Amino acid sequence: MMEYYEIEMDVRAINYVRKIIDDGLSLASKIANAIELSKGCVFAFFPNGMNPNNLYDFKTGGKMPESKEETWRRGRRCNR
Repeated sequence: MMEYYEIEMDVRAINYVRKIIDDGLSLASKIANAIELSKGCVFAFFPNGMNPNNLYDFKTGGKMPESKEETWRRGRRCNR
């Protein structure tokens, strides 16, 4: 089983979350009005041994390795 560590991200992550919410539609605007992001924290979880250098590269994914298929949890109605 993969172990993870927690990283508290800086204001760049809060700014990114704010941008995503601001770019949203009606539900996002309700969220934006209900919370004060500047008073919160953003955390990320990474597997041990992973280099977090690209942590703030929000435009690309693939920062975590794909989990092995035997660890997937499937719903009852899934055909696979």
